[in-house]
Amino acid sequence: MDLPKTAFGDAEVLARHIFARQPKWIEMLMSIRDILVRPFGLKRAADLQS
Repeated sequence: MDLPKTAFGDAEVLARHIFARQPKWIEMLMSIRDILVRPFGLKRAADLQS
């Protein structure tokens, strides 16, 4: 994994870089989850992003 040079001294920068993009299989599972919880009025993944 290529890391930004600023990530080596800062744990927050490292974590943000690692978790900035999800693998496609996780995106697919979250899409399925969003469909399944819709009838129950639960928040979608897009609603939880800040």
